[in-house]
Amino acid sequence: MRYLALVLVIPFALTACGTDDSSTIDKALLAKYRAAIPSEGQLAAKKPQGTTTNLIGDPAVYPAWAGPTAIQINMAAVGVVQVMRAITDLEPTIYNSATQEFLWGPWDNNDDFGTVAAYIKELPEGEDFEFVYALLRGVDNDVTTMKPVIWGGATPNPDNEDWGVGITLWDFEANYAFAKDNDPDFATKTFERGRFVAVYGAGEDAANPGAVMGWDYTVFRNFIGKEDYNPSADPAVDGGDIDYLYGHYVGTDGNILDFLHFQFSMNIEDTATAALEDISVRMAFLNSGWGRAEATADNGDLTPPAAFVATECWDTALDRTFLGQVYTDPSGVPYSAAEGTEQGCGPDVGGGVMLFARTLDELGIPTLDDIDPAMKLALENVAENGMPQ
Repeated sequence: MRYLALVLVIPFALTACGTDDSSTIDKALLAKYRAAIPSEGQLAAKKPQGTTTNLIGDPAVYPAWAGPTAIQINMAAVGVVQVMRAITDLEPTIYNSATQEFLWGPWDNNDDFGTVAAYIKELPEGEDFEFVYALLRGVDNDVTTMKPVIWGGATPNPDNEDWGVGITLWDFEANYAFAKDNDPDFATKTFERGRFVAVYGAGEDAANPGAVMGWDYTVFRNFIGKEDYNPSADPAVDGGDIDYLYGHYVGTDGNILDFLHFQFSMNIEDTATAALEDISVRMAFLNSGWGRAEATADNGDLTPPAAFVATECWDTALDRTFLGQVYTDPSGVPYSAAEGTEQGCGPDVGGGVMLFARTLDELGIPTLDDIDPAMKLALENVAENGMPQ
């Protein structure tokens, strides 16, 4: 099981035939339904970007490391949005008023095997979400036999497309199973394996009117990217897992605080065996610049109490202002090294007080441990097993 490397190809190019005359569609109703598809802003995490350039200090390590991780998460998240928008931006085939559902397709899938369709359905009051949606794959135009490979639920905010709450699932296992059972060219193709599921929310902070809070909790389970695809691989053994929390807070003063926390397992270079160490990286940054990261590694070859802990701070140019590292050996003896001091963990928020001279816990930055246990269990179950049939 290795660190994730996503290469997602959207295998859908459609031939739309026989759609209804667009003049028969209630445009306002259709727009209401389309709002259930999340925007890229709801699912895409940000990374520190830097706002200035200077030649002082080495480039900070953790902001650079966060970039590829955020990009990998975003590729899957944005892929869901792009696929669903590519279909639902077309005129729907039919609206079923009895089931309160718009249907697109079935249409020929010109870039892959079979047919594809999508739906958005309004749910009765009292359900978890206002709408559900899905992307379906089939061998013909019989919708009742088509299999969902993307599924989601959402309660959009009618005033802001980047607000609201929802959940979305890209079921690579369902896509793989469909191809294996039906595609005559299955043996010549590569596939992603595993599942990606994300739950998200954004809106005004009730405790601080005018401020906006957004968050996204993402889970990958048993993931194998196309570039690592092996027909004989078992995702439960060879796949990778990652948990990722991203959030941002836009204050009434216009300042934006972004934070993230990701956890995964990998074999750290230069450790004794192929055993996987548990990695945790937390990060917060202000206005895409000043920030602080806290990272830990343990287990695997780092048998407790052996562990590695690092803290890094950077400025608006993403140049390091502080790096502290502590290695605790198997007998419990710590060895530490530092560059700079935590007093360099700016910015100055007044009176010589440096914002990131405090730990992320002291600053109250959320972590994966703050996710509601029931929600966490539910997402992990979906990522492991898919949606109940």
